[in-house]
Amino acid sequence: MVSGVAYVDSSEFFLMRSAIPPPVPPKPLHLVEKYRHLRNSPLRAVRPAPAPPIFGDRKSSVQCNDKRRATLPVLVKSQSFHRWHSENALHQSSSYSSLRHSFSFGDLRLSRRSSKWKKSILKKLNENRRYNYLPGHDSYFSERSSGVYSASESSEEEDVIYQEPQQKDKLYRVAEEMCRTEWAYVNTLKALSVDFPKFIESQSLINQRLLVQPDVPNEIARHLHALRKLHLEIAERLQSRLDSWTSRPQIADILLKVGHFLKMSRMFLQQKEELATQLIQNCRQYPDFAAAVHNFEKKHFGGLLLVHQLDCVHQRICRYPLLLSTYLKYCSPNSEEYESALEAKRLLESVALEIEHGLVEGDNLRKMFHLQRRLYSDYEIIQPGRKLLKEGEVMKHSRKEIHPRFLVLFNDILLYCAPVVHGSSMLRVRNVLPLETLDMPVLPKNDATSKEFHLRNLYLSVTNG
Repeated sequence: MVSGVAYVDSSEFFLMRSAIPPPVPPKPLHLVEKYRHLRNSPLRAVRPAPAPPIFGDRKSSVQCNDKRRATLPVLVKSQSFHRWHSENALHQSSSYSSLRHSFSFGDLRLSRRSSKWKKSILKKLNENRRYNYLPGHDSYFSERSSGVYSASESSEEEDVIYQEPQQKDKLYRVAEEMCRTEWAYVNTLKALSVDFPKFIESQSLINQRLLVQPDVPNEIARHLHALRKLHLEIAERLQSRLDSWTSRPQIADILLKVGHFLKMSRMFLQQKEELATQLIQNCRQYPDFAAAVHNFEKKHFGGLLLVHQLDCVHQRICRYPLLLSTYLKYCSPNSEEYESALEAKRLLESVALEIEHGLVEGDNLRKMFHLQRRLYSDYEIIQPGRKLLKEGEVMKHSRKEIHPRFLVLFNDILLYCAPVVHGSSMLRVRNVLPLETLDMPVLPKNDATSKEFHLRNLYLSVTNG
């Protein structure tokens, strides 16, 4: 196989061997149009353009009359070849004056002496030549490339890559990701609050057993209706900014305006556990309702459980600060958008923390309501500023036997309770001990007192173990 590159000149043909591997072909045509505007930009070379090929010596020149072996499919033009060839063409042509090389190009057979055929081949090459222009590199008959070459000469600054266009492109991608996930979240809310109740209602016309109580689908729709409208507006605003990104590349101001309204999701999150429990109980109690829910899950969620989709509200609130953190990485620190995005991130982080604290307080409040229903007395547990810290059962040692007791620790008092009847869940308050009056003496460390503690104040002393 002939190892070389054929260069066609108007005066004669040369067979040249390259001292280096052939250069990587350029980008495809659809990428050429994309990078055409970078021809005069400050883009620098990722690597220098390949050196021009070197003529082989006279002894290594090869004659090849076989059409299959002599056909050369790739013709590459280097930028520095014209200058190099103009300086060496006269000198090199004299050394090849006595040679007779023949080339096979398609069905045509050429020799150096037939100028008519040479002109026809040159015309054919010019007609079939395909230019793939990239900054600093021209080539034909090629479809691939792995680099962008610079037209400038090699220097110390050629290794510097201009990053601003790439940063802007990544900034747009982060904004696009935020918009895309916002639309996906809106579609999930629509499926939960609109499609699910309509689906159960339409199926109940065929099977009346689907009308179960409590009506969980409508309860979910009632909690998510306002939330869906809010996020639909956010998604529409983000989409409008993406459509006009070239003139107004910013989205942080949208999140600044609607950030405080995201707190309304706390109302749904406080009821989410109860709604999920009711939905699971209805599915276990009514097989027809469970089959309808399963069909809805396969149609809208790809078989994923509807109960798990209720977590999307909390997940979306936590995802906003993460997306803004990525957005800030590619935002210019000197721009106004950077300051707006930083402020929006702080706002959404505070909203997420407030919702998290609200969930903890809501769970605490539910436990206090549950304890209030268990008390067989008129004592009011729920007071402003009071928080439940710990509750549990302990065993009181007396002279004759062991008695169960129930301790409830708040941030201001300790309730010392006892069962109304042995084995009952109802409690009677025996003592209310303010924490500032309690004294816990230090017990000696041994096996007998490892699981005991003493409570003591001016009016009462209790030993439990």
